[in-house]
Amino acid sequence: MQMYTGKIDGQQEKGLAHRVCMDLLAPVLGTNLQVFMDNLYTSVALLSDLRVRGILACGTVRANRKGLPTTLLPKNVRLQRGEFRRAQKDDLAYSIWMDTKPVVVMSNFHDPAEQGTVLRRREQARTQVPVPKMLEDYQQHMRGVDLLDQAISYYTLNHRSKKWWRRVFFYGMMVTAHNAYVVAKDQGHAFHTQQWPTFLDFLEDLATDLIGDTRADRAPQLPRLPGRPLQTHTLERMFAKRRVCRECSLSSTAGDRAQATNYGCRECSVPLHQKCLSAHINRSNIG
Repeated sequence: MQMYTGKIDGQQEKGLAHRVCMDLLAPVLGTNLQVFMDNLYTSVALLSDLRVRGILACGTVRANRKGLPTTLLPKNVRLQRGEFRRAQKDDLAYSIWMDTKPVVVMSNFHDPAEQGTVLRRREQARTQVPVPKMLEDYQQHMRGVDLLDQAISYYTLNHRSKKWWRRVFFYGMMVTAHNAYVVAKDQGHAFHTQQWPTFLDFLEDLATDLIGDTRADRAPQLPRLPGRPLQTHTLERMFAKRRVCRECSLSSTAGDRAQATNYGCRECSVPLHQKCLSAHINRSNIG
């Protein structure tokens, strides 16, 4: 990767996206590797240069990019949903397809006349919709990237900080965690599916394992009630399937969602978070 840290000497670099792509692809030039990219990078100049240098490239492109053929979408022409047009100029193929909004795709190795299909929801059912082949390939290869961005966006730490590298670190950590989750789910074991039905369940277990056992060597002594011996409580990983923490359930207010855990009190046989152990001990000894 290359980190963008802003303007250099107060000047905005021209052709930044083009230069970054050429730098990152330098080790594989001439290999006919297929590369897919989004509209931040795709341009007529970039795809032309990559074709000359032995890289097959395809990506969505912004409709106002310079060099797009005017026949692709003439002025005052509005496509109906599901309709598409195709064009070719020199060695580059272009297509525009109307989904909920126009999607423009450009490629330096596709046949513009070749057709494919994508899944779309129509009248409460998912059906195959005809599209240009380049758009089908783009969606197939970029779908994982889009799903990754969506999944980690819910849990990424966006705390403001003067240290810019912290956001990069946490982003990299979340990407690594999601890749590990995908690998675990792809193993095909029923245990993995039951243990981590969602990415959030995986993150909670991962955080617990990274933190480790944070309990003190000796639990703090609670005041002994007259005539009532203190009961021993041992927190262990007891349940293969996550269960709702008893203390969270008792203390949660209406509308709050109690969190689940694999841990529990061995003596009481109830699910329990590590952070809820002291509250559980107090409740048991007082009650």
